[in-house]
This record gives sequence, C-alpha cells and structure tokens, in this order.
Amino acid sequence: PHCWWFEVADGVRKVLLTGFIALWDTTEERLTYALIISFFWFGFYIAVEPMNQWGDNSVSLLAHAGIFLTTLFAMLAHFGVLGPHGS
Repeated sequence: PHCWWFEVADGVRKVLLTGFIALWDTTEERLTYALIISFFWFGFYIAVEPMNQWGDNSVSLLAHAGIFLTTLFAMLAHFGVLGPHGS
C-alpha cells in the first residue's frame, strides 16, 4: 500500500467488526453496528484507494462490498423482511 498507515486502520476495522460488536447485548444492535461500520469503511476505502495498483483496489473493494451485503442480508433475514424462505 502507498498509505503506510492503512494497515493500522484496517486492524482497527477488524477489531471493530469482531471485538467491539461483541460488547452489545442483542443481535439487532450487533447487526446494526456491523452494518454501519462496514458501510463507512467501504466509503473510506473508495476515498483513499490505498493500494498501488487499480486491480488490487478493485478486488479489495469487492471483498468489502461482500462484507457489507452479507451484513445487510443477515439483518434483513433477522427482521423477517426476506420472508420465511428468503422469498
């Protein structure tokens, strides 16, 4: 990465998405905070583009989008928005 500090920031994101989330009592709170963290990290990553090559940034953006979408669909499933069988 051309941003020397990015590994530290990514470590903070990982702690927020794992350890910080465990501090909340309910599943609803955990999913909400995980969704907020992943959404803001996705936007931060788009703004910073920390990798030297375009392809590396693209692959990492896809991974971060996957984390966000997985959290979003987990929240939708938890609240019953997707229906009993995902329909």
